[in-house]
Formats: sequence, C-alpha cells, structure tokens
Amino acid sequence: MTEQNPTIRSRNNRYATPGQIHGILRHQLSLLGEQPELAHHLPPIMLWGPPGVGKSAIIRDVCEKAGVDFIDIRLSQREPVDLRGLPVPKEDSVDWLISGEWPRDPDSRGIILFDEITAADRSLQVAAYELILDRRLGNLYNLPDGWLVV
Repeated sequence: MTEQNPTIRSRNNRYATPGQIHGILRHQLSLLGEQPELAHHLPPIMLWGPPGVGKSAIIRDVCEKAGVDFIDIRLSQREPVDLRGLPVPKEDSVDWLISGEWPRDPDSRGIILFDEITAADRSLQVAAYELILDRRLGNLYNLPDGWLVV
C-alpha cells in the first residue's frame, strides 16, 4: 500500500489497489442487480486512505459505469437530524420528515457513500452506523435492497 492509494483491508490484513476496489464494487453491484435480496448478507465496505486520494471518485466512477445512482453523504458536514429527520407533532402523535435524499424506490440501485465518518460528531456516527450496519433508521426508514453501503 502506498500513502497515495485508497485501500480496502481484507480479513488477512492485505490491502486492495484502486483497480481491485473497482472490481469488488462492480462485483457486489452485479450481485445486487441479479439478487437484490442478498443486500442484507453483503457487509458494508470500508475504504481507508488519506484525504484527496480518490476514494469517492472511485465509487462515483463505478456507479457511472454501472448506470446506478450514487449518493455521497459527507458526514463531517451533517447533523443527526439530517439522517434521522425532523419530528413533526400531530394531534396525539409525532410524524417524522425523513430526508428526501434517501432512496425510496424498492427497485432502485446504487451506492451510498458515508464519507468522513471518523470526522463526524459522535451522535451522528451512531445514526450513520445504524443505517450502515442495519440498513435502516429505527422504524422510520429501510434502505431498499438494491443499494450497496460504503
């Protein structure tokens, strides 16, 4: 691994090159395209590398080439309400207004990138990890099966 390349560390402590990252993302997207129900069995992917080496660009490029959506969530510039939504009091209950950027179409496909998670506020990390690991935000929102989380 060089300091100028984004990497994925595998279970055996090896690192992936940008080309290998492309391959991994393309493979997982093709699995989701063929069998979206596998989404709950595919672990999220963590890319690790210094700022400015192209981690986000790799993901954007893979999405463009695959013809799927790309949602870039820069967590260092967000607040917890941006993920969880706004509570709206009703007569005897509370509704929640969830962000319009979350995919809602059950047939949609794409990658959601949660960028800069280590620089985000702790309370925001908690909300982000629920979506990253559980593919949902409480009982308010469920990520459609065709989406890969990075």
